[in-house]
Amino acid sequence: MPAPETRAARPLPRKEDPNRWIYTSGLGAGFVFGFGFWAGLIASFFTGETTFAAVAVTVVITAAACVGFVGWRRQKVAYSWGALALVLGAMALSQALTP
Repeated sequence: MPAPETRAARPLPRKEDPNRWIYTSGLGAGFVFGFGFWAGLIASFFTGETTFAAVAVTVVITAAACVGFVGWRRQKVAYSWGALALVLGAMALSQALTP
């Protein structure tokens, strides 16, 4: 005869966090753009075309990746929005510094 199912044996329903997509997008955008800009910066070192703009934008994107990770890890919306704002700021900086 099987044992009766107890309340402890059933998984409790998990509430979905409504901000989970903000955390993920803050994390993902920073890292995706970060990898791309770091690849471009490393390639520019090898070709000898390194500019101040490339370094500055890569630093801002790296900061966005770090802030996005903190927002994802701590589940804080402000960090995730900050990461997305830094990505947009880096794009604007890239346009402003590129001749």
